Amino acid sequence: MTKHLLLIAGLLILRGDVAFCQSGSDLAIVPNVVPTDKLPEFEVADIQVSKEAVNGPRAQFLPGGRVNFTALPMKFMILAAWGFENDEGRVAGGPSWMASEKFDIVAKAGHDSKIADLRLMLRALLIKRFGLESHMEDKVLPVYGLVKGKGDLKIKESAKEAPLECHRGNEDSMITVSCQNITLDELANGLRGMAPAYIDKPVVNLTELTGPYDLKFGWTPRGLLMGTGGGRGGDGAPAEGGAINVSEPTAGGMSVFDAVYKNLGLKLESMKHAIPIVVVDKVNRTPTEN
Repeated sequence: MTKHLLLIAGLLILRGDVAFCQSGSDLAIVPNVVPTDKLPEFEVADIQVSKEAVNGPRAQFLPGGRVNFTALPMKFMILAAWGFENDEGRVAGGPSWMASEKFDIVAKAGHDSKIADLRLMLRALLIKRFGLESHMEDKVLPVYGLVKGKGDLKIKESAKEAPLECHRGNEDSMITVSCQNITLDELANGLRGMAPAYIDKPVVNLTELTGPYDLKFGWTPRGLLMGTGGGRGGDGAPAEGGAINVSEPTAGGMSVFDAVYKNLGLKLESMKHAIPIVVVDKVNRTPTEN
């Protein structure tokens, strides 16, 4: 029996101590550069210097356009405003207190606001209330490159224009993700949230394929994986040169790297590649009053 759920990016970890929860099938990529006067804003927002957090730091984008950040440092909030919260290395510059001074934010936007909209609203809030000034730079960092496999692609071009829709499920003890009208940029953007136990670096789409596509793939949770054959490097990624065993997986299961190759005809290759990072030029330690 297949149980389908709305795709949940799940538990994303920054330095092992911040749980970032995201619900809904929102894999939209947030623009890196938006003029300040074009940024959407929250209807209401309250910022407080954080007191001791009972349940630890937490960042939530909730249904109905609600945002609840508890005991989070400025650095994390900047990462979240650009959609980089999994990748601590995507923010550079700024004062040292950005990693230690913690704040609480409770904000509300329109009921139909998407997560990408809420990120831009958070960016506007940081600019207006903390005087954040920043710019983007490209930096060469370790990544997984999403590239074409050696065989045929196993993704289908979407038959009609429609909103992106993804479902997450479980089939035979495997996690499955099925998407319609998804671009490979959006897939790369979402892969780390889909399989954080496997994917520990940013994913960059290098296929030059535009899409959108319909696709489905499934993998064994890492805790249940007991070995699926050779061809992967020490980090569980496909070894250089793409030597992957694409035969049926053994009783040990299938890693997400094998699933991307076997089910989609794509590969995740460990490499270094230039990706955009946020460079903080200025930010105030004390926000303006609510």
